[in-house]
Amino acid sequence: MAGRLTRGIRRRHASQGILALLALLLFATAADAQKLGEVEKRRPEARAPRAQVLEWRSKADRPYWYRLPEKGKESGSLLLMLHGTGVPHGWAFWNYPIGDGSFRPGDVVVAPEGVTPGQGESFNFIQGDKDGDQLVEIIRLFREEFPIERVYVYGHSQGAFFSYWFAGRHPELIDGIVAHAGNLLANVSHPQLARDKVAITILHGRADAVVPVDCAIASEKALREIGYRKLKLEIVEGLTEQSGHWPLPGPVARLLDWLDQVSVADPAAALEIYEKALALEAPNLDDLTAFAARADALVGKHRGADHEELVRRLETARNDHDAALSRLVATLAELDPKAKEDGELAALFRLAAEKLAQHDGARKELRALLAAWRGETKEVTKCLDLVSRKRDAKSLEAAAKVLGRRFLAPERGELLRLVGRLLDPCPEGLARPTQARLAELVTRDLELRTAAEKRLAELLRRPTIGR
Repeated sequence: MAGRLTRGIRRRHASQGILALLALLLFATAADAQKLGEVEKRRPEARAPRAQVLEWRSKADRPYWYRLPEKGKESGSLLLMLHGTGVPHGWAFWNYPIGDGSFRPGDVVVAPEGVTPGQGESFNFIQGDKDGDQLVEIIRLFREEFPIERVYVYGHSQGAFFSYWFAGRHPELIDGIVAHAGNLLANVSHPQLARDKVAITILHGRADAVVPVDCAIASEKALREIGYRKLKLEIVEGLTEQSGHWPLPGPVARLLDWLDQVSVADPAAALEIYEKALALEAPNLDDLTAFAARADALVGKHRGADHEELVRRLETARNDHDAALSRLVATLAELDPKAKEDGELAALFRLAAEKLAQHDGARKELRALLAAWRGETKEVTKCLDLVSRKRDAKSLEAAAKVLGRRFLAPERGELLRLVGRLLDPCPEGLARPTQARLAELVTRDLELRTAAEKRLAELLRRPTIGR
């Protein structure tokens, strides 16, 4: 059956762009208020305006719109809304009342654009780490800047195909998905953590002429047989073949409410997530910080029969976590804050210093280094904003000067990645020596980052994984 369904989807794929365009036209009133290229560009941070549509770009240089909840009304949820084939990142805001605050008003809502090039100037979400890494970066950025407790992914059409894959690839990062008008493909993995933790809701119009409703029924059956614990299917009746594939704000909102009700609140599950993050070949410092806080909160409130066992396991995990941080601190302490070279140790510092700044012990031991990092960050961030907006020879000249004297700011890597994309083709008017110097810096940064990531993994890895 899966093969027949997939062939049917391919036969209908050509009509998907037309239906998406009709959906955009249907919601033209909302689009008038938020047009591509006219949304205010602001880096996601606590100082950013609340309850309005803002734009930023991912490290993959793809745009995304986001809306922050009003202060005092935060739900603690981050909602990522993924578009389908052939439409831009504005699709979610045009088709769901996000901008006016009536759709998930307490959530941080982010609508990124896919990374994989599609037809014409469009970009899609395709199952694989190229698109997956962008979502990982966005989740970690918003979780670092805002008090995020739960992460949900809504995917429409091709975005729904991708959401299934992402849930299996990164179950440690998300709590639930809404897969709307999509299909579960064979390349999706289903680790035990995904089956235990990730809640999956499947939404489909009975009359969908692009992706058959049989895909939803088969997907739900397969996931149930695989052993997913939190699973819900909703098929919407009364739609036409055209409208069957269109956005459905009401049902989507209901399914997201259901995710709120079943999201992980179990201390044993939260602790398992923390332990597994520590046991990875290359643990992520952002993840460890978030998972530790969640496990602390849930285990602390727990009064069940297994309370003492959970406390013991949490203490062991905390000790492993502290040991990993100590290894990092000892290595970074070797770096001279006044270093005038961009070497491997400086690259390691850029990769780790911002994360270590969240830990009291590390802050005390690395006070001089962190002060140097904060001093450099202001200038590098200012230059990054300039190059992001202007993208011309003059801004690249400014970047060359900043990159020649600022080596510790973690944003240096993001600036170099943007510069590398702008050099091909090179903006008119950029002097050849500057172009060559920037190209050299970009190449060197890739080499240094590879070495730093390897070293970071070595420093964070536990001497023994077994307990």
